[in-house]
Amino acid sequence: HKESVISLGGGAIETQETRALLSSFPNTCVVYLRAPLEILIDRCERQPNASERPVLRQREALRQRFQDRLPHYEAAHLKIDTEALDPEAVAERLLQQMLDHSYVVPLAQKAATV
Repeated sequence: HKESVISLGGGAIETQETRALLSSFPNTCVVYLRAPLEILIDRCERQPNASERPVLRQREALRQRFQDRLPHYEAAHLKIDTEALDPEAVAERLLQQMLDHSYVVPLAQKAATV
């Protein structure tokens, strides 16, 4: 048995098959790193050396896609508001939430000792 972290693209949860797969494994923890869409766009645009993202030019379509996905994102086991947090604070908050939820305690304890 090996623990893994898998980072999926934002659209992965749109398909029923992916959502079913994520919920079919015991001890799976889906995490939603929550931020307003405008903050997410700003982060993408300020990312150094990032490849161009054509989807960012179609703001209304992007807003609609985000709104359509939001119920699936909100169904995550853990949700962390990241708007005012740097990456280290997000990691700390995630670890704390993992420790606070008994279904992921063994994974969180292992992460805390690494």
